[in-house]
Amino acid sequence: MVSVIRRLYRPFPAKSIEEYKRLLPRLIEVARGSAKADLVIRNTNFVDVVLGEVVEGVSVAVYKGFVVGVVDSRRDSIYIGDETLVIDSRELFLAPSFIDAHVHIESSMLNIENFSRVAISHGVTTVVTDPHEVANVGGARHVHIFALRASKQLLKILVQVPSCVPPTSPSVDNPGAAIGIREIEELFSTRLFHSLGEFMDFPSVVQTSPEALKKIAYAYKGSATIYGHIPSADPLMLNVYAVTPISSCHESTSVREVLEKLRRGMWVMLRLGTAWRDAEEALPAIAKGGRGLQRVILVSDDISAVDLVEKGYMDYAVKRLAELGLDPVDVLRLTTINPATYIGLDRLIGIVAPGRLADIVLLRSLERVEVETVLVEGNVVFHRGELLDSSNTLIGGDPLESPFRVPKIESA
Repeated sequence: MVSVIRRLYRPFPAKSIEEYKRLLPRLIEVARGSAKADLVIRNTNFVDVVLGEVVEGVSVAVYKGFVVGVVDSRRDSIYIGDETLVIDSRELFLAPSFIDAHVHIESSMLNIENFSRVAISHGVTTVVTDPHEVANVGGARHVHIFALRASKQLLKILVQVPSCVPPTSPSVDNPGAAIGIREIEELFSTRLFHSLGEFMDFPSVVQTSPEALKKIAYAYKGSATIYGHIPSADPLMLNVYAVTPISSCHESTSVREVLEKLRRGMWVMLRLGTAWRDAEEALPAIAKGGRGLQRVILVSDDISAVDLVEKGYMDYAVKRLAELGLDPVDVLRLTTINPATYIGLDRLIGIVAPGRLADIVLLRSLERVEVETVLVEGNVVFHRGELLDSSNTLIGGDPLESPFRVPKIESA
């Protein structure tokens, strides 16, 4: 299978929205069959994450990186012309590519470029990352450089402004740098950042610290999503936390804690990564209890390079939960449409539907989540175990200057 990287709408999502508006008249023409698609993936088992079902014999048509049609394969000739690339995906399952809505890339011990490559090879095409460890070491300047490099990757990397650097009072910590309200304002002004990172200093929120409330108010005024972090099932404390614009938490370690947060309107992120695996216990219990998972998201939080290589990424997380008895389609929703909805981008990603970017994964098995092919914006970038050359060398970046100053060691 040939891969030709025709375009990438970066930085995401600003450039994608701009291109969608520019292309809209043409997208409509292709959708109605007046013009031909660039790509048609036909005869697939279509994983519908909206209705939660698998539909056989479906074709997906793509033009300039956007999906323009989802149709019965017996009627897909309307989209196929002499220059249309046709991929026969008989016996494969077509689903939206995976989203990791909360990860700290630096915890993987990989640089941005290599993390992007390994994520793509596991069907992950979008991540939301909070570089608070980069900030703890190098401050706002390094966070800005990190975001610049992230904006140029094949992987869609939505970078957050770290909210709590240091994570507690400097009187009990010895940070290398600090991120205050001034730094938060400056970083957001670059338009490179998607949201405000996890507000782990929850005691300051509960105690109405003026500095904490300034940060929250600034992000809220700018309509930025504000991630939370509160390891508690105490209803009264959760009431205080949830009354703020903070809208999610990834720190739940029990079913009770998950339910208390959901009852208060929070989005709950359950972890299945290297450091934390709360999803293994909580998700089966919630699903067996007949409770809805509409505001539940599956994330990694922290994942090591070793696990990425030896186990996998979000593909492994979905597979593991399927092994524990969950419907794999239900789990896929927690890594596609649910996170896309929470981060406010379900008009672009998280669903294979007209008007969305063609970020698609073809799976050999739904239960085993075996990735056959990955498409980013209609470009085939991974196929049968191989990250294609054009995506390997697509985008690079200058390395971050180290903030550490280690003197030269002279021999005795």
